[in-house]
Amino acid sequence: MEPREENFNQEFDVEMAERGDLVEGTVLRADVDGLWLDIASKYDAFLPMDECTSELARQVQEGNVPTSVEVVVTRTNDDKGYISVSQKRAAYRKLWKEVEEWEKSGEPRKVKAVSADDKGVFVDLGAGILGYVPASQLEIRFVRDTKKYVGRSLRVKILRVNRKRNQIILTQRQVLEEEQKERAEKAWLRLKDSDIVRGHVSRITDEGVFVDLGDGIEGFVPKDELDWRPIKNIAKVFRRGDVVRAKVLSVDDEKKEMVLSIRLATPNPWQLFAEKHNVGDVVSGRVLRYLRGGLLLLVDRVTGLVPAQEVSWKRGAKVEDLYKIGDHVKAEILRFDPEAQDLILSVKEALGDPWENVERDFPVGSKAEGTVVNITDFGVFVELAPGVEGLVPRRYVSWKRFKDINEVVNIGDQVEVVVLGINIVDRKITLSMRDTKPDPWEEVVKNIQPGQLVRGKVVTIIPQGVFVEIADGVEGFIHISQLSIKRVDDPRDAVSEGNEIVAKVIGIDEERRRISLSVKAIHVDKEREELQDFLSQQGEDKFTLSDVLGNLLGREVSF
Repeated sequence: MEPREENFNQEFDVEMAERGDLVEGTVLRADVDGLWLDIASKYDAFLPMDECTSELARQVQEGNVPTSVEVVVTRTNDDKGYISVSQKRAAYRKLWKEVEEWEKSGEPRKVKAVSADDKGVFVDLGAGILGYVPASQLEIRFVRDTKKYVGRSLRVKILRVNRKRNQIILTQRQVLEEEQKERAEKAWLRLKDSDIVRGHVSRITDEGVFVDLGDGIEGFVPKDELDWRPIKNIAKVFRRGDVVRAKVLSVDDEKKEMVLSIRLATPNPWQLFAEKHNVGDVVSGRVLRYLRGGLLLLVDRVTGLVPAQEVSWKRGAKVEDLYKIGDHVKAEILRFDPEAQDLILSVKEALGDPWENVERDFPVGSKAEGTVVNITDFGVFVELAPGVEGLVPRRYVSWKRFKDINEVVNIGDQVEVVVLGINIVDRKITLSMRDTKPDPWEEVVKNIQPGQLVRGKVVTIIPQGVFVEIADGVEGFIHISQLSIKRVDDPRDAVSEGNEIVAKVIGIDEERRRISLSVKAIHVDKEREELQDFLSQQGEDKFTLSDVLGNLLGREVSF
């Protein structure tokens, strides 16, 4: 059979061609091993199944055999009478040519991620060629989990190509950045002062926070514009990623800078508070912090101050002992100025004045229990109830003489008292600790008479004499002239504090509650007895005791 004229040159070219020529083959038949093709040569060409791309192999297996296939000559096989070809190589060569054109165009294309490692993602470009997208090129921000992209479609462009190493490095990041830049340009033109925008906190500094509005647009919120209430530590209030709403204060298209206000994007809480509350109202607030002995409360999104003197009716109460940060407390509004953003509150007024029912709760003459809260030189202050204190004057502390009140009672002691008097106007209550016990004076004066000897302990020495405790809470006084039959210039020359002595009762003044004692009288009595005994031995007619004492004293003495 003579070759057809129209195919002559093609047959000649094929026969003369070297391996690697790209030709178009018409499918003659297909079997399990591959496809037989007419490539316009005196020999048919054989395309093995393992030299077909996966897509072509799938079509053949499904019975969808194409009419023609583009292949590359791999071997002429003159001795076997057929030509070996590869569709994979043809597709590979064609794809590389497309890659070169793609690289020149710089256009993005859609590809599918088929696998990933820790450093990036592999995408299928066809013909068995894989492209690689490094993790740094997947998104605008660095990506750590690359495996989540497997199976996804990516829009990429060529970053660089190395044909010798069969490497195609792709980037989706550049595509996203270019698109973002385009959107940002439009957004900058669209944004105007007073616009309300939404974004998330991207950075936090000491001066304020930066807000990412998307599309590469970032606005700055100064510290004073973060909230209606002052913020000391921004990092304690805002966190990266927080979604915020802000008002545009200014836009600089040239510098691409924007100033925002989160504060002005929300209603003024001070105006809202003024619409709801008046001076005298009782409100509930949360303790934010301690301030100069007082409290700073958050009430309906505004901050109010509870001065130290308005925290509690209790004297000397420490605010830290009464309330903890985060506690909810009630307080009465004392002063409110929305323009100056000034709110003064009182916790104690919200609790009520404890003096309103003092006369009912602590009637005069009644006994009560309380806590010693303060001790002074003039007496003891006892708290009967929170905000209600009474004074125990020094003389009412104890029936017993003392130098220092702390010898009797200490701060923090629980004591029993008797209410002696109440002055509501001046908020004063007079108390007595000593009157909770029987008056020892009354018992003592029943059992002693003038001329009786008593035993006691020297408790106090003064220049005029000494005080002797003759019973618990009862003292007698020995004048300096009654300390001895001898002359005494300083009582300390005769006795010392703590000495136990015996003295004679020489006088009792019940009205003034005074007992006069004498040591000297005991000695005089003793000498008189001794002298009387001596005279009785001398006979009654010789001389009398009056004569003897009268001569001694230089005056008449009668008995």
